[in-house]
Amino acid sequence: MKKRKVKKGILIPAILLGVLAALIVTLIIVTNTQKKKEDIKVSGEIILTVNEANAKSIAWNSEENNYAFHRGPDGKWVYDKDAEFPVSQDEVGDVFDLFRNLKAAFVIEHVTDFAQYGLKDPVSVVSINTTERTEDLNSKETQPRGEASAEGEEHTIEIHIGAFSVMDQQRYISIGDGNVYLVKDDPYKTLNVPEKLMIQNDRIPYFYNIYSANVVTKNDSWTIGYDLENYKEFSYARDDYYYLEKGGQKYMLDPNVSLKYFTGIVNTTLENYVNYKVREDELGQYGLDKPEYIMDLHTYVKNNDGTVTNIDFRLLISRDPALIARDGKQAAEGEEAPEFRAYLRKDDSKIIYELNEAQFKTLTGSDYNSLRYKAMMPADIGDIEGIDFTVDGQTYSITSVLDDNTRTHYFNGNALNINNLKNTLGALTADSFTDEQPDGADELTMVFHLSSEKFPTVKVQCFRKDGDHSLVVVDDKPAALVSRARANSLREALIKISLGNDVKETTAPAGN
Repeated sequence: MKKRKVKKGILIPAILLGVLAALIVTLIIVTNTQKKKEDIKVSGEIILTVNEANAKSIAWNSEENNYAFHRGPDGKWVYDKDAEFPVSQDEVGDVFDLFRNLKAAFVIEHVTDFAQYGLKDPVSVVSINTTERTEDLNSKETQPRGEASAEGEEHTIEIHIGAFSVMDQQRYISIGDGNVYLVKDDPYKTLNVPEKLMIQNDRIPYFYNIYSANVVTKNDSWTIGYDLENYKEFSYARDDYYYLEKGGQKYMLDPNVSLKYFTGIVNTTLENYVNYKVREDELGQYGLDKPEYIMDLHTYVKNNDGTVTNIDFRLLISRDPALIARDGKQAAEGEEAPEFRAYLRKDDSKIIYELNEAQFKTLTGSDYNSLRYKAMMPADIGDIEGIDFTVDGQTYSITSVLDDNTRTHYFNGNALNINNLKNTLGALTADSFTDEQPDGADELTMVFHLSSEKFPTVKVQCFRKDGDHSLVVVDDKPAALVSRARANSLREALIKISLGNDVKETTAPAGN
């Protein structure tokens, strides 16, 4: 019998096909085995209910810091690292809230490789020592915050925080039951925080308004008050309830500027601490042994039931001693001024906060020039009964008639269009305040007759200062430098009236 020859070119592909078929079978077997081992399911159920009230301690690590807290004798959380650290109980509570009713979007069962989910080397491990029973930890019932559940034996639970799934925008975690969970709310955002966010910072309390604010500086003192009932005793401007009292005299303040100042205090957040356990003998490091600025605030809030709650607190503020030491000294050639730093202490707190220059100016800006009117005549036009004005050596008079609470102004018996004068008078505002005395003759004098028993007249004079500014004197006392262009606009408006060119009736409502 002849032997059949087999061509090599046909034999090799046949062998390859056999190997390929074996690989396919193997892949199918492996794939089916893997499917049996890891099964991904949509969940949406609560997988853990940790109760803070049952916990004895909690610890976790993160990129920012490693934290460990235990219960103190008073039941509050204490920082293991430093028992004097003023722990924010709310911040620790927020960490517990992550796991108080933890829900999983997906569950991966029969996991064999935790590394692929970032759980072999987790970004954080949360360890909680608790007396909460295991059955309660796995309960679908969530215990109200602050209420302890039934106690069992003390034990420790661990929660591993793994990789972040960019595709799902969710975090992998494990809780020790052999499964991996995808959770929608990423716990690592709360866990990975700097130490300064775990401190119980002092708070400037919210207040509705002030009764008074007493200020003491190294060289001066004054009181800012608020009087809704008797403001006409210290002001001729409408609804001007704020005043500054100094040396037994009350000065009218701009209510809008004053309210903005106290709103700035309310909105100040204290968070940039430099010392959280300051001793009395350390206060000098911050200039707070002899503060440059002390403000005692007597404030209140209105409650929903109409009652009022009083709130009193103190702010102590000072610049860095190095800056204070430089006051009045000229810097040497090439010498750089030290960086601005200031410090604040609230009441007798052990926490010292650093302020930047803007914060320092905001909190200490309660002096008269900071809160007073910039307008040289802040009275409403409807409360001005008449004006005697002198220009170029000639004096003229504007009168008014009040009819049914409406005031009409007149010149030489003709009703005036008062709007131009109203606008130019309102624009006569301070560029800066000054005590400088004028050195020449005035270019404009106005005597305002007001519907005010306490302030029947106010005299305003404008003197030429230079090409840019006029010096304004109020009731014979230097007040401010104002734009010369604005002073000239007011002068021209009065000259126009003196020539009889603003004869068109306008009215203004009078004050009560």
